[in-house]
Amino acid sequence: MNLTDNNAKAVSGRGGATVPDQFLRKWQKMTDLLASLMNVPAVLIMRYDTSSLEVFLSSNSPGNPYHVGEKSHWSGLYCKTVIESQEFLMIPNALKDPLWDKNPDIELGMIAYLGFPVNYPDGTPFGTLCVLDRKETHFSDQTVNLLRHFRDTLQTDLAHMVESKPEMNGRQIELFSSVSNPTNDRVLLDEDFLAKPDSFFYYLYSHITDAIFYVDTKTQKVMAANQAACEIYGYTEEEFKQLSIADIDYEYDEKKVMQITHELVRNGRGLFEVAHKTKSGKIVEVEVKVVLLEGNYILAMARDISQRKEDERRLQELNKYKDIFLNLLSYDLKGSMNAILNYSELLVSKHTQLLAGELEEYYNEIHQSAVQTNQLLENLMLWTQLKTNDIRYTSEVFRVNELLNDTIRAFFPQTNTNLIRFNDRESKDVWVKGDSYLLGKVIYLLIGNAIRYSPREGEIHISSSKEGDFLRIAIADQGKGILSAYKDDIFKIESLLQKRENLNDPATGVSLVVCCELVEQNGGKITLVGEPDKGTEIQFTIPLATESEVDEVYGELKRETGY
Repeated sequence: MNLTDNNAKAVSGRGGATVPDQFLRKWQKMTDLLASLMNVPAVLIMRYDTSSLEVFLSSNSPGNPYHVGEKSHWSGLYCKTVIESQEFLMIPNALKDPLWDKNPDIELGMIAYLGFPVNYPDGTPFGTLCVLDRKETHFSDQTVNLLRHFRDTLQTDLAHMVESKPEMNGRQIELFSSVSNPTNDRVLLDEDFLAKPDSFFYYLYSHITDAIFYVDTKTQKVMAANQAACEIYGYTEEEFKQLSIADIDYEYDEKKVMQITHELVRNGRGLFEVAHKTKSGKIVEVEVKVVLLEGNYILAMARDISQRKEDERRLQELNKYKDIFLNLLSYDLKGSMNAILNYSELLVSKHTQLLAGELEEYYNEIHQSAVQTNQLLENLMLWTQLKTNDIRYTSEVFRVNELLNDTIRAFFPQTNTNLIRFNDRESKDVWVKGDSYLLGKVIYLLIGNAIRYSPREGEIHISSSKEGDFLRIAIADQGKGILSAYKDDIFKIESLLQKRENLNDPATGVSLVVCCELVEQNGGKITLVGEPDKGTEIQFTIPLATESEVDEVYGELKRETGY
């Protein structure tokens, strides 16, 4: 819509009108509430006056750069388009939108916008109601509807103001906004605060996705709960009224509850994190904002932060693994590269002086160091993929002896496979379940380690045996064995960091850690058997497939072949 001069004069005239204090207080609390619920830095009520826009009200929220009374020429502003078009405007990221990437609000870091026009009863503009954010934000349908409902409330109040018949209904708003922006004052609560479905508070209470509880502090009984609470916790509203805080709090501590109650009495408000339990027994981590009401009641808003807490724990875990990865990489890779550099330097500087036997020895050392370095990098990358969930586990039913034979053949021709003794009598017709690809990695790594540490003509023995619901596979070599000090924690990455100075090949230590991760992910266990100078035997288990699981996948094949 294009504003005519007459409209502009009309708006200017009304712009000079004084908005009653009760409306201002109500609107301010509503903007503060919306900023908290939407988790945005700014919710504004903008007022139009000829060719400029004035910040009429601004939410009291952290990081809000807008101040009441500030005026800007409206050219290029988001709100200009809202007022002219009389349509709501949503911009997730102005930096990615060529129509808005020069918008003045970008200078304040505000790149996301959602706004609605606010009009007087005759349709002339009062201004806008808008939300701004510093990050790319795709506003949900719930957020859009919430802002639209607030806009409708503003227009209703403007109609009352124009008609000089202001009808206030702001105590409910004061109640709810105190939860998000509490003060030291107790909040008065109407006995029928849930019996006014036309109020903005009731709309929030009914549509917000956070759980809201009304609790008696003396008995700690739940007096009322909104629909979101019923959906999150699995109780009906009537069932909630039979519960107390002790029934919801997973780690209920009466002393802790009394401390929180005393804090509420002293400050009138509180914010804490706690674990709640649902009707089904599921544990939900929540952030609870509480405010003390008149008559020793509290209003509590519980927001599910389980995903946030899980993300925080996951981030801490990933940071730990990142440090471990860099530590291993910098220390162990440096050792391998030094060996390559030293031997190659000898070849370059003294190649004319070296005998054929010495040349062959140096070539072999360089080759072994390169192989070791490559194996270390592959193992580290595989371990990193495991810790970051980049490897997808799939369960299938298969015959284990086929997997063992295929893996052994993978070492031919670079290894004399005649030295690998595989007794498949126990595993020939055995069906197991798991991820055949990942279990093949385990077998490959363990056989590779056994070959690396066996004497030139040493034998490697592979065997299997059934133990209850599992098949146990053992891979034994005739090498020097592993010190007893390593037996208990050889499969732990933290132990590898502490004791790697005593390992001849750090790639082996990492490979055992990887094998442990893969075996346990497949539902099995891995152990080390052996003594120094008597070889090493690694054993791991794989779940056996049940007869029904085999029939479901291979029934026709079994009938045709007889096994």
